[in-house]
Amino acid sequence: MHKSATKTHNTTQRLTFIRHTKVADPSVCYGQMDVPLDSLDFEQTVKALQKVYPNLTCIYSSPAKRCLVLAKALCRHVIVIDELLEMDFGDWQIKSWNDIDRSQIDDWANDVLNYQIPNGESCLTFYQRTKLGFDKLPNQAVVITHGGTIRSAYNQLGGLNFEQSTHLKIEHGHVYHINSKSSTHSDQ
Repeated sequence: MHKSATKTHNTTQRLTFIRHTKVADPSVCYGQMDVPLDSLDFEQTVKALQKVYPNLTCIYSSPAKRCLVLAKALCRHVIVIDELLEMDFGDWQIKSWNDIDRSQIDDWANDVLNYQIPNGESCLTFYQRTKLGFDKLPNQAVVITHGGTIRSAYNQLGGLNFEQSTHLKIEHGHVYHINSKSSTHSDQ
């Protein structure tokens, strides 16, 4: 009788996340909606990132236009991962933050993880969706995405708890490195 041994292989995932550039009107809750970018910030960010990443052969991106235009400016070969899209802010999208019902914002602030934005996602649902996207990334990748998605990555891949990740300041056009270890098992 032949017994098979289980072997554990540890791999390190080295991911580089870049948040899209500034939007033209930051007073609006844009969520998943396509909105115009600040063209000067876009040009400056592209020039700076091309110096840091002159030879990219592949880049991963959220399907949002504000991410895709940056990805395509940095690399010809762009792979879109739908699950890396920003949180769905439902009825709040394209509204000024000042025009959103204050009681809804208070309810969200009191339970950020579980509060279901009207016709949108809760943070819990959003984090579950983005985890599916992170699982599609190779061990080394450059990813153009959103502030919320990068916070989710720090929670799920970078070892921060939910509260720590939600308080991170994720700047437009900035680069964030996350290394995570994962284990895979194989029978031999």
